[in-house]
Amino acid sequence: MSVRILKTIGFWEWLISLLIIGFMTISLVEQLSRVMVILGIGTSFFFAIFYLLYYRKKIPPEVILFFIWVIWSLSGWFVAVDRTLFIVNLITVCQIVVLTFMIAGEVNIYERITPIMFAIIIGGIILTLSGYISGQFTMASESSARLRATGLAENPNQFSYQLIFVLFAVFYFWRPNISLINKLLLSCIILFSLFGIIYSGSRKSFLAAIFFITVWFILCQGQFIKKRPFQSILIFIIICISIYLIATYTLNNTYLGRRLSAAAIEHGSESRIRLYKDGFKMIMENPVMGVGLNNFRVFSTYGLYSHSDYIEVAANTGIIGFLIYFSIYLFLWFRLWALKKMTNDEHIHFTIGLFRAAILTILLLAFGRPNITSKITWTFIASAIGYSYSKMARMNQQNV
Repeated sequence: MSVRILKTIGFWEWLISLLIIGFMTISLVEQLSRVMVILGIGTSFFFAIFYLLYYRKKIPPEVILFFIWVIWSLSGWFVAVDRTLFIVNLITVCQIVVLTFMIAGEVNIYERITPIMFAIIIGGIILTLSGYISGQFTMASESSARLRATGLAENPNQFSYQLIFVLFAVFYFWRPNISLINKLLLSCIILFSLFGIIYSGSRKSFLAAIFFITVWFILCQGQFIKKRPFQSILIFIIICISIYLIATYTLNNTYLGRRLSAAAIEHGSESRIRLYKDGFKMIMENPVMGVGLNNFRVFSTYGLYSHSDYIEVAANTGIIGFLIYFSIYLFLWFRLWALKKMTNDEHIHFTIGLFRAAILTILLLAFGRPNITSKITWTFIASAIGYSYSKMARMNQQNV
Protein backbone atom coordinates (compact mmCIF):
# COMPACT_ATOMS: atom_id res chain seq x y z
CA MET A 1 0.00 0.00 0.00
CA SER A 2 2.82 2.41 0.92
CA VAL A 3 4.42 1.87 -2.50
CA ARG A 4 1.12 2.75 -4.22
CA ILE A 5 0.85 5.90 -2.13
CA LEU A 6 4.37 6.94 -3.14
CA LYS A 7 3.45 6.46 -6.79
CA THR A 8 0.15 8.31 -6.40
CA ILE A 9 1.72 11.42 -4.87
CA GLY A 10 4.60 11.35 -7.37
CA PHE A 11 7.22 10.98 -4.63
CA TRP A 12 10.06 9.93 -6.93
CA GLU A 13 9.13 12.55 -9.52
CA TRP A 14 9.50 15.43 -7.11
CA LEU A 15 12.54 14.03 -5.32
CA ILE A 16 14.44 13.48 -8.56
CA SER A 17 13.27 16.87 -9.86
CA LEU A 18 14.79 18.51 -6.78
CA LEU A 19 18.03 16.66 -7.47
CA ILE A 20 18.02 18.02 -11.03
CA ILE A 21 17.60 21.58 -9.75
CA GLY A 22 20.33 20.88 -7.22
CA PHE A 23 22.99 19.72 -9.65
CA MET A 24 22.15 22.62 -12.00
CA THR A 25 22.71 25.10 -9.19
CA ILE A 26 23.96 23.93 -5.77
CA SER A 27 26.46 21.41 -7.13
CA LEU A 28 28.22 24.24 -8.97
CA VAL A 29 29.17 25.74 -5.61
CA GLU A 30 32.34 23.97 -4.53
CA GLN A 31 31.46 23.79 -0.83
CA LEU A 32 28.05 22.23 -1.54
CA SER A 33 28.89 19.86 -4.44
CA ARG A 34 29.67 16.97 -2.09
CA VAL A 35 26.27 17.34 -0.44
CA MET A 36 24.61 16.79 -3.82
CA VAL A 37 26.79 13.73 -4.46
CA ILE A 38 25.78 12.19 -1.12
CA LEU A 39 22.10 12.94 -1.74
CA GLY A 40 22.38 11.48 -5.23
CA ILE A 41 23.98 8.25 -3.99
CA GLY A 42 21.35 7.80 -1.27
CA THR A 43 18.47 8.49 -3.63
CA SER A 44 19.80 6.13 -6.31
CA PHE A 45 20.21 3.28 -3.82
CA PHE A 46 16.62 3.43 -2.59
CA PHE A 47 15.22 4.11 -6.05
CA ALA A 48 16.94 1.01 -7.45
CA ILE A 49 15.30 -1.12 -4.73
CA PHE A 50 11.84 0.30 -5.40
CA TYR A 51 12.20 0.17 -9.19
CA LEU A 52 13.46 -3.40 -9.45
CA LEU A 53 11.78 -5.10 -6.46
CA TYR A 54 8.49 -3.25 -5.93
CA TYR A 55 7.60 -1.76 -9.30
CA ARG A 56 9.31 -4.66 -11.11
CA LYS A 57 9.93 -2.58 -14.15
CA LYS A 58 12.36 -3.51 -16.90
CA ILE A 59 15.42 -1.38 -17.54
CA PRO A 60 15.35 0.36 -20.96
CA PRO A 61 17.97 -1.02 -23.38
CA GLU A 62 19.66 2.38 -23.74
CA VAL A 63 20.39 2.42 -20.00
CA ILE A 64 21.75 -1.13 -20.21
CA LEU A 65 23.98 -0.04 -23.10
CA PHE A 66 25.20 2.87 -21.00
CA PHE A 67 26.12 0.46 -18.18
CA ILE A 68 27.89 -1.78 -20.69
CA TRP A 69 29.85 1.19 -22.01
CA VAL A 70 30.98 2.12 -18.48
CA ILE A 71 32.03 -1.51 -17.88
CA TRP A 72 33.92 -1.52 -21.19
CA SER A 73 35.65 1.74 -20.26
CA LEU A 74 37.16 -0.04 -17.23
CA SER A 75 39.51 -1.78 -19.67
CA GLY A 76 41.17 1.61 -20.07
CA TRP A 77 42.72 1.12 -16.63
CA PHE A 78 45.32 -1.19 -18.20
CA VAL A 79 46.39 1.34 -20.83
CA ALA A 80 45.88 4.67 -19.04
CA VAL A 81 49.09 6.63 -18.51
CA ASP A 82 47.56 8.90 -15.85
CA ARG A 83 45.33 6.72 -13.67
CA THR A 84 44.37 9.63 -11.42
CA LEU A 85 42.72 11.33 -14.38
CA PHE A 86 41.14 8.00 -15.28
CA ILE A 87 39.58 7.54 -11.83
CA VAL A 88 38.26 11.12 -11.71
CA ASN A 89 36.49 10.61 -15.06
CA LEU A 90 35.29 7.13 -14.12
CA ILE A 91 33.60 8.44 -10.96
CA THR A 92 31.83 11.10 -13.00
CA VAL A 93 30.55 8.73 -15.70
CA CYS A 94 29.38 6.29 -13.00
CA GLN A 95 27.38 9.09 -11.40
CA ILE A 96 25.88 9.98 -14.79
CA VAL A 97 24.90 6.42 -15.70
CA VAL A 98 23.14 6.06 -12.33
CA LEU A 99 21.43 9.44 -12.88
CA THR A 100 20.32 8.24 -16.31
CA PHE A 101 18.90 5.05 -14.79
CA MET A 102 16.98 7.01 -12.14
CA ILE A 103 15.45 9.55 -14.51
CA ALA A 104 14.60 7.04 -17.26
CA GLY A 105 13.17 4.71 -14.59
CA GLU A 106 11.12 7.43 -12.90
CA VAL A 107 9.62 8.51 -16.23
CA ASN A 108 8.93 4.86 -17.04
CA ILE A 109 6.99 4.52 -13.77
CA TYR A 110 4.89 7.68 -14.06
CA GLU A 111 4.80 7.95 -17.87
CA ARG A 112 5.22 11.74 -17.85
CA ILE A 113 8.11 14.18 -18.13
CA THR A 114 6.46 17.46 -17.07
CA PRO A 115 8.13 17.62 -13.60
CA ILE A 116 11.56 17.09 -15.19
CA MET A 117 10.96 19.89 -17.70
CA PHE A 118 9.82 22.16 -14.86
CA ALA A 119 12.96 21.27 -12.90
CA ILE A 120 15.23 22.14 -15.84
CA ILE A 121 13.47 25.50 -16.29
CA ILE A 122 13.67 26.35 -12.58
CA GLY A 123 17.34 25.34 -12.43
CA GLY A 124 18.04 27.43 -15.53
CA ILE A 125 16.22 30.48 -14.15
CA ILE A 126 18.24 30.31 -10.91
CA LEU A 127 21.45 29.88 -12.92
CA THR A 128 20.62 32.85 -15.17
CA LEU A 129 19.58 35.03 -12.23
CA SER A 130 22.94 34.33 -10.60
CA GLY A 131 24.63 35.94 -13.61
CA TYR A 132 22.19 38.84 -13.68
CA ILE A 133 22.39 39.60 -9.95
CA SER A 134 26.20 39.44 -9.97
CA GLY A 135 26.23 42.14 -12.66
CA GLN A 136 27.82 39.88 -15.28
CA PHE A 137 25.07 40.61 -17.80
CA THR A 138 25.71 44.34 -17.57
CA MET A 139 29.47 43.94 -17.95
CA ALA A 140 29.18 41.40 -20.77
CA SER A 141 26.80 43.63 -22.73
CA GLU A 142 29.73 45.87 -23.69
CA SER A 143 31.11 44.60 -27.00
CA SER A 144 34.61 45.86 -26.18
CA ALA A 145 34.72 44.49 -22.64
CA ARG A 146 35.78 40.92 -23.55
CA LEU A 147 33.84 39.78 -20.48
CA ARG A 148 31.60 36.70 -20.51
CA ALA A 149 28.73 35.79 -18.18
CA THR A 150 29.24 32.58 -16.22
CA GLY A 151 26.76 32.68 -13.33
CA LEU A 152 27.19 29.92 -10.77
CA ALA A 153 28.80 27.73 -13.42
CA GLU A 154 31.99 29.88 -13.39
CA ASN A 155 32.51 28.77 -16.98
CA PRO A 156 30.80 30.63 -19.84
CA ASN A 157 30.46 27.59 -22.10
CA GLN A 158 28.94 25.43 -19.37
CA PHE A 159 26.65 28.29 -18.40
CA SER A 160 25.34 28.72 -21.94
CA TYR A 161 25.10 24.97 -22.56
CA GLN A 162 22.77 24.53 -19.60
CA LEU A 163 20.58 27.33 -20.94
CA ILE A 164 20.18 25.42 -24.21
CA PHE A 165 18.34 22.76 -22.22
CA VAL A 166 16.14 25.42 -20.67
CA LEU A 167 15.07 26.24 -24.24
CA PHE A 168 14.35 22.54 -24.84
CA ALA A 169 12.17 22.44 -21.73
CA VAL A 170 10.34 25.68 -22.52
CA PHE A 171 9.48 24.57 -26.04
CA TYR A 172 8.10 21.32 -24.61
CA PHE A 173 5.33 23.45 -23.07
CA TRP A 174 4.81 25.62 -26.18
CA ARG A 175 1.84 23.79 -27.65
CA PRO A 176 -0.92 25.14 -29.92
CA ASN A 177 -3.58 24.94 -27.24
CA ILE A 178 -1.86 26.87 -24.43
CA SER A 179 -3.24 30.24 -23.36
CA LEU A 180 -1.86 33.63 -24.41
CA ILE A 181 -0.71 34.34 -20.83
CA ASN A 182 1.31 31.12 -20.77
CA LYS A 183 2.82 31.97 -24.14
CA LEU A 184 3.89 35.38 -22.84
CA LEU A 185 5.42 33.79 -19.75
CA LEU A 186 7.28 31.22 -21.82
CA SER A 187 8.44 33.98 -24.19
CA CYS A 188 10.00 35.83 -21.24
CA ILE A 189 11.90 32.71 -20.19
CA ILE A 190 13.06 32.16 -23.78
CA LEU A 191 14.35 35.73 -24.07
CA PHE A 192 15.97 35.53 -20.63
CA SER A 193 17.77 32.32 -21.66
CA LEU A 194 18.81 33.71 -25.04
CA PHE A 195 20.34 36.81 -23.47
CA GLY A 196 22.17 34.55 -21.02
CA ILE A 197 23.59 32.62 -23.97
CA ILE A 198 24.50 35.84 -25.80
CA TYR A 199 26.27 37.34 -22.79
CA SER A 200 28.14 34.10 -22.18
CA GLY A 201 29.88 34.75 -25.49
CA SER A 202 29.47 31.12 -26.55
CA ARG A 203 29.34 30.85 -30.34
CA LYS A 204 28.35 27.18 -30.32
CA SER A 205 25.40 27.66 -27.99
CA PHE A 206 24.12 30.75 -29.81
CA LEU A 207 24.15 29.01 -33.20
CA ALA A 208 22.73 25.84 -31.62
CA ALA A 209 19.81 27.82 -30.16
CA ILE A 210 18.92 29.17 -33.60
CA PHE A 211 19.29 25.68 -35.10
CA PHE A 212 17.07 24.10 -32.43
CA ILE A 213 14.28 26.67 -32.75
CA THR A 214 14.25 26.22 -36.53
CA VAL A 215 14.18 22.40 -36.37
CA TRP A 216 11.60 22.49 -33.55
CA PHE A 217 9.27 24.55 -35.74
CA ILE A 218 9.64 22.10 -38.63
CA LEU A 219 9.17 18.94 -36.56
CA CYS A 220 6.63 20.18 -33.99
CA GLN A 221 4.64 22.97 -35.58
CA GLY A 222 4.86 21.51 -39.07
CA GLN A 223 2.21 18.90 -38.25
CA PHE A 224 -0.31 21.67 -37.48
CA ILE A 225 0.18 23.76 -40.65
CA LYS A 226 -2.76 22.17 -42.49
CA LYS A 227 -5.05 22.25 -39.44
CA ARG A 228 -4.06 25.69 -38.18
CA PRO A 229 -2.43 27.52 -41.12
CA PHE A 230 -2.93 31.07 -39.82
CA GLN A 231 -1.53 30.29 -36.37
CA SER A 232 1.40 28.33 -37.83
CA ILE A 233 2.32 31.12 -40.27
CA LEU A 234 2.08 33.70 -37.46
CA ILE A 235 4.42 31.65 -35.25
CA PHE A 236 6.83 31.26 -38.18
CA ILE A 237 6.86 35.02 -38.82
CA ILE A 238 7.40 35.77 -35.11
CA ILE A 239 10.29 33.29 -34.96
CA CYS A 240 11.93 34.75 -38.09
CA ILE A 241 11.62 38.34 -36.86
CA SER A 242 12.86 37.40 -33.38
CA ILE A 243 15.89 35.55 -34.75
CA TYR A 244 16.72 38.46 -37.06
CA LEU A 245 16.48 41.07 -34.27
CA ILE A 246 18.44 38.98 -31.78
CA ALA A 247 21.11 38.09 -34.35
CA THR A 248 21.45 41.74 -35.44
CA TYR A 249 21.74 42.94 -31.84
CA THR A 250 24.27 40.22 -31.05
CA LEU A 251 26.52 40.89 -34.04
CA ASN A 252 26.52 44.67 -33.60
CA ASN A 253 26.49 45.17 -29.83
CA THR A 254 28.10 42.26 -27.95
CA TYR A 255 31.40 40.54 -27.42
CA LEU A 256 29.82 37.40 -28.88
CA GLY A 257 29.36 39.36 -32.11
CA ARG A 258 33.08 40.05 -32.14
CA ARG A 259 33.81 36.38 -31.49
CA LEU A 260 31.64 35.44 -34.44
CA SER A 261 33.83 37.56 -36.73
CA ALA A 262 35.96 35.80 -39.33
CA ALA A 263 39.19 36.41 -37.46
CA ALA A 264 37.87 34.93 -34.21
CA ILE A 265 36.46 31.85 -35.93
CA GLU A 266 39.71 31.34 -37.85
CA HIS A 267 41.80 31.50 -34.71
CA GLY A 268 39.51 29.15 -32.81
CA SER A 269 39.44 26.64 -35.66
CA GLU A 270 43.20 26.17 -35.64
CA SER A 271 43.26 24.76 -32.12
CA ARG A 272 40.16 22.63 -32.70
CA ILE A 273 41.66 21.14 -35.87
CA ARG A 274 44.83 20.33 -33.94
CA LEU A 275 42.78 18.57 -31.25
CA TYR A 276 40.94 16.55 -33.90
CA LYS A 277 44.27 15.52 -35.46
CA ASP A 278 45.56 14.48 -32.04
CA GLY A 279 42.40 12.43 -31.54
CA PHE A 280 42.62 10.64 -34.89
CA LYS A 281 46.23 9.77 -34.15
CA MET A 282 45.27 8.26 -30.77
CA ILE A 283 42.46 6.27 -32.38
CA MET A 284 44.79 4.87 -35.06
CA GLU A 285 47.39 3.88 -32.47
CA ASN A 286 44.88 2.53 -29.90
CA PRO A 287 41.81 1.41 -31.89
CA VAL A 288 40.46 -1.24 -29.49
CA MET A 289 40.67 0.10 -25.92
CA GLY A 290 41.70 3.67 -26.57
CA VAL A 291 44.05 5.53 -24.24
CA GLY A 292 41.78 5.36 -21.17
CA LEU A 293 39.13 7.69 -19.78
CA ASN A 294 40.27 11.30 -19.51
CA ASN A 295 43.72 10.43 -20.89
CA PHE A 296 43.19 12.27 -24.17
CA ARG A 297 44.60 15.33 -22.44
CA VAL A 298 47.81 13.42 -21.60
CA PHE A 299 48.64 13.01 -25.30
CA SER A 300 47.01 16.23 -26.51
CA THR A 301 49.19 18.97 -27.95
CA TYR A 302 47.56 21.52 -25.64
CA GLY A 303 47.06 19.25 -22.62
CA LEU A 304 43.27 19.68 -22.99
CA TYR A 305 40.28 17.41 -23.49
CA SER A 306 39.22 16.97 -27.11
CA HIS A 307 36.29 19.45 -27.23
CA SER A 308 34.36 16.78 -29.16
CA ASP A 309 32.17 14.01 -27.84
CA TYR A 310 32.99 11.87 -30.87
CA ILE A 311 36.76 12.19 -30.55
CA GLU A 312 36.71 12.02 -26.74
CA VAL A 313 34.78 8.74 -26.69
CA ALA A 314 36.66 7.09 -29.58
CA ALA A 315 40.12 8.15 -28.37
CA ASN A 316 39.52 7.29 -24.71
CA THR A 317 37.48 4.08 -25.04
CA GLY A 318 38.35 2.86 -28.54
CA ILE A 319 36.18 2.11 -31.53
CA ILE A 320 34.24 -0.53 -29.59
CA GLY A 321 33.46 2.00 -26.88
CA PHE A 322 32.46 4.51 -29.56
CA LEU A 323 29.98 2.05 -31.14
CA ILE A 324 28.45 1.12 -27.77
CA TYR A 325 28.14 4.72 -26.61
CA PHE A 326 26.55 6.17 -29.75
CA SER A 327 24.25 3.17 -30.20
CA ILE A 328 22.38 4.68 -27.21
CA TYR A 329 21.37 7.62 -29.41
CA LEU A 330 20.62 5.27 -32.29
CA PHE A 331 18.32 3.05 -30.21
CA LEU A 332 16.48 6.08 -28.86
CA TRP A 333 16.09 7.69 -32.29
CA PHE A 334 14.59 4.55 -33.84
CA ARG A 335 12.20 4.02 -30.92
CA LEU A 336 10.95 7.59 -31.29
CA TRP A 337 10.50 6.94 -35.02
CA ALA A 338 8.63 3.67 -34.36
CA LEU A 339 6.49 5.26 -31.64
CA LYS A 340 5.38 8.01 -34.01
CA LYS A 341 4.19 5.40 -36.51
CA MET A 342 2.18 3.59 -33.83
CA THR A 343 -0.08 6.49 -32.85
CA ASN A 344 -1.96 9.48 -34.22
CA ASP A 345 -1.94 11.29 -30.88
CA GLU A 346 -0.92 14.91 -31.58
CA HIS A 347 0.45 15.36 -28.06
CA ILE A 348 2.80 12.38 -28.46
CA HIS A 349 3.81 13.50 -31.98
CA PHE A 350 4.63 16.96 -30.62
CA THR A 351 6.78 15.53 -27.82
CA ILE A 352 8.57 13.20 -30.24
CA GLY A 353 9.29 16.18 -32.51
CA LEU A 354 10.75 18.10 -29.57
CA PHE A 355 12.99 15.18 -28.58
CA ARG A 356 14.19 14.71 -32.15
CA ALA A 357 15.00 18.42 -32.52
CA ALA A 358 16.85 18.36 -29.18
CA ILE A 359 18.81 15.19 -30.04
CA LEU A 360 19.91 16.67 -33.37
CA THR A 361 21.04 19.81 -31.53
CA ILE A 362 22.92 17.79 -28.91
CA LEU A 363 24.67 15.73 -31.59
CA LEU A 364 25.56 18.90 -33.49
CA LEU A 365 27.01 20.48 -30.36
CA ALA A 366 28.88 17.23 -29.70
CA PHE A 367 31.32 18.23 -32.47
CA GLY A 368 32.49 21.01 -30.16
CA ARG A 369 32.12 19.58 -26.63
CA PRO A 370 32.27 16.20 -24.83
CA ASN A 371 28.98 15.05 -23.30
CA ILE A 372 30.14 11.91 -21.50
CA THR A 373 30.58 14.01 -18.35
CA SER A 374 27.55 16.28 -18.84
CA LYS A 375 24.78 15.64 -16.33
CA ILE A 376 22.32 18.00 -17.98
CA THR A 377 22.75 16.21 -21.33
CA TRP A 378 21.97 12.81 -19.87
CA THR A 379 19.13 14.17 -17.76
CA PHE A 380 17.36 15.21 -20.94
CA ILE A 381 18.31 12.09 -22.90
CA ALA A 382 17.14 9.92 -19.98
CA SER A 383 13.75 11.67 -19.97
CA ALA A 384 13.41 10.88 -23.69
CA ILE A 385 14.41 7.26 -23.05
CA GLY A 386 11.91 6.82 -20.23
CA TYR A 387 9.12 8.58 -22.10
CA SER A 388 9.47 6.62 -25.35
CA TYR A 389 10.01 3.32 -23.54
CA SER A 390 6.93 3.73 -21.33
CA LYS A 391 4.69 4.88 -24.21
CA MET A 392 5.85 1.99 -26.38
CA ALA A 393 5.20 -0.51 -23.59
CA ARG A 394 1.73 0.96 -22.98
CA MET A 395 0.80 0.72 -26.65
CA ASN A 396 2.09 -2.83 -26.93
CA GLN A 397 -0.09 -3.81 -23.95
CA GLN A 398 -3.14 -2.24 -25.55
CA ASN A 399 -2.53 -4.12 -28.81
CA VAL A 400 -2.27 -7.50 -27.07
